[in-house]
Amino acid sequence: MEDEPTFKVPTKRKKKESGDLLSEPTEIRKQTVRFYSKLYSSERSGAQIVEGSFLKDLPKLSEQAARELDRELTLAELHKALQGMENGRSPGIDGLPVEFYKAFWAVIGQDVLEVLRDSMNVGQLPLSCRRAILTLLPKKGDLTHLKNWSPVSLLCTDIKLLSKALASRLTEVMEQITHQDQSYCVPGRACERQTEQRSAAEKRLVPRMSYRGRTLVINNLAASSLWHKLACVDSPPNLLASIQALLVDFFWDGLHWIPQSVLHLPKEEGGQGLVQLASRTAAFRLQFLQRLLTGPKDLIWRPVAHGLLHKVGGLGLDRTLFLMDTKTLDVSGLPSFYRGLFKIWNCFRKLNKGCGTLHWLLEEPLIHNGRLDISGVTAPALSRALISSRVVTLRELVNIAGTDLSWERTWQHVWD
Repeated sequence: MEDEPTFKVPTKRKKKESGDLLSEPTEIRKQTVRFYSKLYSSERSGAQIVEGSFLKDLPKLSEQAARELDRELTLAELHKALQGMENGRSPGIDGLPVEFYKAFWAVIGQDVLEVLRDSMNVGQLPLSCRRAILTLLPKKGDLTHLKNWSPVSLLCTDIKLLSKALASRLTEVMEQITHQDQSYCVPGRACERQTEQRSAAEKRLVPRMSYRGRTLVINNLAASSLWHKLACVDSPPNLLASIQALLVDFFWDGLHWIPQSVLHLPKEEGGQGLVQLASRTAAFRLQFLQRLLTGPKDLIWRPVAHGLLHKVGGLGLDRTLFLMDTKTLDVSGLPSFYRGLFKIWNCFRKLNKGCGTLHWLLEEPLIHNGRLDISGVTAPALSRALISSRVVTLRELVNIAGTDLSWERTWQHVWD
């Protein structure tokens, strides 16, 4: 960066390092500049000797590869880099986003190329490439403290374009300076050798590992890679059981001494604390239900979930379904993920401790063994009549019967 950095900061009150609270926007900006300038200042002090020993004997590029990296920038390189950049990104200090460059590349492309070529020949980038807007995003904690804000650099598109073009050149020579056992960032390099070496290492190390060590490997490395997938989608039938069997076989190294169920118990109860995939999946489903039933009102996916739940039994209900006896509901038309929600919910015994508010009292269902179920009192056909007339909650019943709860109006509506 050149000169004083440009900060885009929230103008609400901020605290100085001394603890004094600032409210003037000018003082807040000055304090922000001081804080982050100090935070990101260089701590190097005579590290040349260390650097020399670290950089000694590192792989070097061939002369041909070095010349390829130093060749003159071309319009085709810049255009290819531009097409690989994502839209919708915040622009830098010039306010020109990627979409502008893509739309007017035929007009400005040659000029951009000449500016960047000249900059590389002179050895100094243009000012727009050396400056950024630092905007602050809130983290957790007291937001009057600057340490609880994370700075993000908004760079101009021209420096992003140049960086991407040069990075593409680097991928062509990475193979020369990257160890043969490394496959990441090296296009076209197969990882068979790396896999073979890992397998050989496992054969040597696993017999020497303690049971506690194997548990840590399974819980923190192997199984944890599944959590995000299991939280979002249902696994194919028997897949979890097959993976669990592989994990247990790894734990015992092929020799099973005690029942598998004991392994899943905590250590203080005589087990090993080995994760059980089915139980963890059930926990993810319960977390989803908790957010669906009691989470914030502005959840983006909640309308989609409600739309799917409205199809259950033709009732047109969503959260109210979980006040019923869900074992009696027909959920066959739901996606497997949502059928799993009802399956997990059926494992719990629900206690009715009364309705805390009038809202939830009015949401009480009148069918499917809800607390106010009236469908089985008079006639078996009443349940079908209530569903067809869309009178399945106390609220809908009160809306039909009126404030005087007239049964005459109710029956006329239900049986018409």
